[in-house]
Amino acid sequence: MDRNDHNPGSGFGLTGLRERVALLRGEFRAGPRPNGGFQVHARLPVPAAAR
Repeated sequence: MDRNDHNPGSGFGLTGLRERVALLRGEFRAGPRPNGGFQVHARLPVPAAAR
């Protein structure tokens, strides 16, 4: 699927990821890497019972 197949605000992409992580009270970072490329980091809380 081409990255241009989705309209802005369609729930796909970095904005959608950021919103989903926020709903789960997680941590989200995204941006360029120092030596090139792009990095996405999402950290989600996991209940102790699920571990």
